[in-house]
Amino acid sequence: MIPRLLPFLASFALCHADSLTLKNGESLQGELVDTQANFVLLRLPETEGEATRRIAPLQIETLSFSDTDAPLEQQALKRAKFQSLLSEADARILLDYLDELQSAGHPLTALAYAKLWHPKNNYPQLDPSYREQLINSSLAAGLPEEALVHAQNWIKRSPAPTDHALPWIVQAEHQLKTENLEAALWTSLTPLAYASRELSPHRQTLQQIASHAYQRLGYDEHAQAYASPDPAPKSPLVLDPQSSP
Repeated sequence: MIPRLLPFLASFALCHADSLTLKNGESLQGELVDTQANFVLLRLPETEGEATRRIAPLQIETLSFSDTDAPLEQQALKRAKFQSLLSEADARILLDYLDELQSAGHPLTALAYAKLWHPKNNYPQLDPSYREQLINSSLAAGLPEEALVHAQNWIKRSPAPTDHALPWIVQAEHQLKTENLEAALWTSLTPLAYASRELSPHRQTLQQIASHAYQRLGYDEHAQAYASPDPAPKSPLVLDPQSSP
């Protein structure tokens, strides 16, 4: 009976193994263990003596993980060891885990991981999600000054992130608080004027900041207009952004 089970057990183990494909077309299966001295460590299955093979990342085309039924934390922390080699789908699992940490009330942990993983992210389309995590986790952890730094770093990027309201809100609220009213007004109006997509649910917050800034600058008509859902002041008002720090 046991000899008959061996092929089945070997097949079962391979079906539940991690795998990687090399650029030469070779496929390897086993357990992705870690990276060490710039090599990926793959523990081969018992049928091959459980040896550990060291593979240079430049030789690797793709990685595949077998732990899709594991808890999200386990999936994310394992993939983080191989971040430079992840597919976009696997890279998103790291962001999903940051969301889970935030929802569970662990913003400092989310912030620490976001600061560690963001610089290693290879997918530009995931960059905004990391930057939002950095800001939101800083705010949730009671670190508004750090949130401001992350917001300012994002705004300084080229092109400016006008399709993302969060950094502008953080910057404008700080400017409003420090009585830098024209700068707050310009900051809040920039995404409202240049966004190429809907800014909900943050549009109303930007308009409220603009309304407060207009009010404190003495422009009552504009303050009232921006307090409404569809601001349309009767007379135009142009402030020179170059004059506002």
